[in-house]
Amino acid sequence: MVGIDERRRRFTGAMADLITARDRHCRDPFCTAPIRHHDHIARFADGGGTTGTNGRGLCERGNYVRELPGWTVRLVDPDSHTIQTTTPTGHSYLSRPDEPP
Repeated sequence: MVGIDERRRRFTGAMADLITARDRHCRDPFCTAPIRHHDHIARFADGGGTTGTNGRGLCERGNYVRELPGWTVRLVDPDSHTIQTTTPTGHSYLSRPDEPP
């Protein structure tokens, strides 16, 4: 997509709209809360780019919990945008966007 700078910290404008449209609700496992934040799967602080593939929609709680010790998130399959979330207890859960309406 033209005009999107993946070095920017925040998902804004069309990029944020695309992530919200794709994810439709929080991408944390078992959470269907409305999207309030756009998060980097590979953390921005660790060099992750601000791209549609590296972005996911989260509720506010999900975004803050992800920063706590022991939580990891990684992109398993970029084609289906499957994300794996691992908790501090070692349990892992997969998340995929819902099928479009």
